[in-house]
Amino acid sequence: AVGPSTIRTKMNAAVLDIDGMEARESAFNPTRRIGTPADIASMVAFLATDEAGWINPQEPLPLDASIASDRGEQAPAIVDTLVEPRNPIEDFELRDAFCRASAALPERERLVLVKRELEGYSNLELAEAFDVTEGRTSQLRGAAVDHMREELGDSFLDAA
Repeated sequence: AVGPSTIRTKMNAAVLDIDGMEARESAFNPTRRIGTPADIASMVAFLATDEAGWINPQEPLPLDASIASDRGEQAPAIVDTLVEPRNPIEDFELRDAFCRASAALPERERLVLVKRELEGYSNLELAEAFDVTEGRTSQLRGAAVDHMREELGDSFLDAA
């Protein structure tokens, strides 16, 4: 299994670009940086090869792990060797649509939306982090989704 932390995607790039957000999120990751979809794709591609036969499929492999060479030399972390091709125009359009839609969201709604929908945190985990009930977390998420739907309308489809 691959157990990623925060991953920069088209959908959450605008949130990560908010002042200080990427730095706050990076602090939770052992590599001290945000991952990319290519980080995950490369790990999964490696896991599908015969060379990964020694890996226990029941245990997550951290993306900040490194693999020593045949000569015993330590290689850089797997995640640091990956490069993701990017389409700057598509990134800009999606970031613009998301920024416009999320600009009016209260900070808690925005954080709950990102943590719940993009990073997969449970309502219980978010409730504990925000010191509220699970029900309140669910309300914050619902309100954020409703606001995003109202704001995005067809602009999200145009940007995608």
